[in-house]
Amino acid sequence: MDHALEALSCAQLKGVFYRNESLEVICKGIHALLEGELWMSRDLMARLILFYRKYQSNAFRPACGLTNREMEIISLLNP
Repeated sequence: MDHALEALSCAQLKGVFYRNESLEVICKGIHALLEGELWMSRDLMARLILFYRKYQSNAFRPACGLTNREMEIISLLNP
């Protein structure tokens, strides 16, 4: 799945399908793509979100010098 995360950095990519997906899932995904939506597995989406959360928290740390825990506490203060 790491290769899929790399592929998602491509701006033109709209969906990810795996060979072992059922025909039902593939049809559902194609329908979503035709409707203008993005399509990928729940597991891949979760990994992507975690990746970007980590990247986002690391992007701010050098500028302000806060630890991960301090950043976590601050994020809980924002509505």
